[in-house]
Amino acid sequence: MKAVWGVATAAVLAFLATLAVILTFGPELASRMWYPFFSMTRFISIMEFIQNVDSIFVIVWFTSMFIKLSVYVFVASYGTAQWLSITNWRKVLWVVAPVGFITAIAIKNVQVDVSEYYMKMFWIPFVLPINMIGIPVLLLIIGVLRNRFNPLRR
Repeated sequence: MKAVWGVATAAVLAFLATLAVILTFGPELASRMWYPFFSMTRFISIMEFIQNVDSIFVIVWFTSMFIKLSVYVFVASYGTAQWLSITNWRKVLWVVAPVGFITAIAIKNVQVDVSEYYMKMFWIPFVLPINMIGIPVLLLIIGVLRNRFNPLRR
């Protein structure tokens, strides 16, 4: 139940942040910005005394990215250890972390044009249909087969 509350809280905060950005910049300008919420925090001025609060948001942003990347590394190492039947997932961590770091620094000079090219030529025609249709259908087939051939179910 705590996970549901965590997801609901994150969804409400993301909605409020999006709403604040749209109300500040409008939908047309906000859709063209790379980081509209960060740009919005630069405009905050409370009684011309409290300014430059964007540093607080940057600290929160970096902390959340660190936690998010830590969870990704944990899930990748733990899942790989389970997949390869390794009892100690911490040993896999010494392989997953360098591979992730090398992958992260291998791609250089990523520009908006390149990301739009990959989005139009790779993600939309191939990856998204597999994620939205292929994987759920595969999981449905596996579930039906497991229920059909499960000896405890008969």
